[in-house]
Amino acid sequence: MKPTSANALFTPSTLLLASLCALGLAAPQAKLDINHASVQQLEVLPGVGPRFAAQIYRARPFKNASDFEHRLPRVPTTLLKHLEGLVSFH
Repeated sequence: MKPTSANALFTPSTLLLASLCALGLAAPQAKLDINHASVQQLEVLPGVGPRFAAQIYRARPFKNASDFEHRLPRVPTTLLKHLEGLVSFH
């Protein structure tokens, strides 16, 4: 299906942000702070289920994306790239 101007706005990133804003967990244009998010907040991220969210939670804190990738080596590169614009490491 060819994207139209209406449905082009609904990417996984925008849907995640809209969900977080609706739940009161993020302000518009905010990234989810992976070092302070709850397991339930981590589960909202695309590709992150309960087990992986718990693994992230236990492995914290992370200095940056490289540290995250190094300490969680089984995470697919495609998932890391997908999360890159959605999370921060503050």
